[in-house]
Amino acid sequence: MIDKPPSGGFLFSAFAMIAALAKREANPYRTRPIWACLFLKHLEEDTMSQHVFTTTHEGSAIEVLMGWDRPGQGFFMVIEKLDIDEKDDADLDDDAYIYTNLYDPDLIENGGVSHNLDHFVKKLEELEIVVPEAILANVQADGEDNVGNKYVSYVYEGDQLIITSKPL
Repeated sequence: MIDKPPSGGFLFSAFAMIAALAKREANPYRTRPIWACLFLKHLEEDTMSQHVFTTTHEGSAIEVLMGWDRPGQGFFMVIEKLDIDEKDDADLDDDAYIYTNLYDPDLIENGGVSHNLDHFVKKLEELEIVVPEAILANVQADGEDNVGNKYVSYVYEGDQLIITSKPL
């Protein structure tokens, strides 16, 4: 077992992102792939900030995960479907994600991360997904301050946005 995460680079950023997705407890019925579980320890090594917002897209519940990847020195975004049919595990990974920065061809040369949020704002606009401005402002601040080891959830209760933050 690795005691300390490797320093930066695409491979570590990819593993950190996989670990972040595997650690989430939003859908308790979803099984975690073993390759994702192996990297959960890296989240405890203050690698990234995570900002999570649940909404809908084309009638399906989705979760938008954005943040600052400290080792990769860039921003990331993953948009995952929450109400997929898990009976057909063969295509589960392909069907679960609407977007992930790790498979974005425009970000390959940057190790899968973006050096500014504009790329993800455009992607959200293309997908017609609206997130609270507070998420974008807080993720931007995390990048400017090189913040890691942070989890923030955004939930609307009526018209009021409730923001809850805790260390990872």
